Amino acid sequence: AKIPFGKCLCGQAALKKELQFSDCIDARHEITYQGIEPHGHYCVPILYADITLGVLNLYLSEDHHRDKKEEEFLAAFAATLASIIMHRRKEEGMRTQILQIQKMEAIGTLAAGVAHDFNNLLTVIQGYSDMAMLKVDKTDTLYGDLKKIHLSGMRAADLTRQLLLFSRKQPMDLSALDINKAVSNLLKMISRLISEDIVINIDLETNLQTILGDEGRIEQ
Repeated sequence: AKIPFGKCLCGQAALKKELQFSDCIDARHEITYQGIEPHGHYCVPILYADITLGVLNLYLSEDHHRDKKEEEFLAAFAATLASIIMHRRKEEGMRTQILQIQKMEAIGTLAAGVAHDFNNLLTVIQGYSDMAMLKVDKTDTLYGDLKKIHLSGMRAADLTRQLLLFSRKQPMDLSALDINKAVSNLLKMISRLISEDIVINIDLETNLQTILGDEGRIEQ
């Protein structure tokens, strides 16, 4: 049963974190009803690191004498209950974490499959746009349109690579990397994803040397 903190003997035990004893239904027994049988109580708080987990409520015959050995036994029993409760809570927490990890692995596998299929389509688009650009003069307005298609395909390929990195299906691709450029490019992508009321300010160091790294992993 659920009893409010501080109400009746059980609530007092929970609130004060101390064993409560009564050899009869006295004034502290606030919850009563017509025809209730005369009785006494041991109310023992179930504590873990000074946190009240519950109360062990033992009904006694009326006029039962308070006994120190009984109290010691009940205190030990309550401590054992507290350990069992916390152990079960930790097990449940671990099960939840494992389930979440399994979900993330499933999402990663799905993302990898979609990314591979999408990458195949992008290869065709970029290939045909490259061939078309070779057949068109650079001064032609059509060349500019084909260039935009090509650049969009490259950006889509970068997104695909990030999906593969997320799923850990993509090997590291080390190359000479400009950190400032990588951060600026990432900011452009993030700006399209976040809310308009969020502003990201960056303060980039000038004259940085290039490094050998994987841009996708640094972006992550």
